[in-house]
Amino acid sequence: MKNLKNGCTRTEVYISPKNYKSLKSKEYLKKQWFVECRFFDPLFESKYPKGFQYRVKSNVFNSISERKLAVEMAKEEMEKKLDYHNFNPITKQFMASDFEDLKPDLFFHEALTIAYTKISGSSHYLKQILWAIKRMQTFIEKLRYEYLFIKDVKIWHIKNLLESMKLTPSVYNKFRSYLMSLFKEMIQYGCIDHNPCREIIKKKITKTIRETLSDEKYQ
Repeated sequence: MKNLKNGCTRTEVYISPKNYKSLKSKEYLKKQWFVECRFFDPLFESKYPKGFQYRVKSNVFNSISERKLAVEMAKEEMEKKLDYHNFNPITKQFMASDFEDLKPDLFFHEALTIAYTKISGSSHYLKQILWAIKRMQTFIEKLRYEYLFIKDVKIWHIKNLLESMKLTPSVYNKFRSYLMSLFKEMIQYGCIDHNPCREIIKKKITKTIRETLSDEKYQ
């Protein structure tokens, strides 16, 4: 068992099929190829007494050589994500704390999560930022930005992220503002040398003008 953050542990990451290195026939492409380990979190001990089954499939490639390379890369990424970046596959969050270090080689969503612990504001404001970060995670993964280092984030990454979420103009502007605050904090830690949100223009909000009723209208 390998010890992880917050009292969590994991088993060794293994590749299936176990004899994948010796496979040559295309018939084996019909099998499920994946990497897997068991993840244990003391907060979820009663729900997952035998550990959480954390599995990543690698079945998209149509040749044996590509499949072999894919599972080996998936194994390496899983170990890096769990051991170095403190990913919790149960909560699907990167585990962070008040003393967590901000640094340039953090993944995009991971850096946002840690930066959140550094900023100050009202309880309502902080809850809104946390809600926004959690909502962004799904779209960061859809855009395949989950392994993007924070130091490499550019304006087009942020623009694509915000546009992909299909937000109303009002919510879009709020998310932009939240990201601005998070990146301001990260700049101070040397995670990135610019704020990629600064040049993103706010959405125009159309105000609905209510018609005022008057006696003249009914004359």
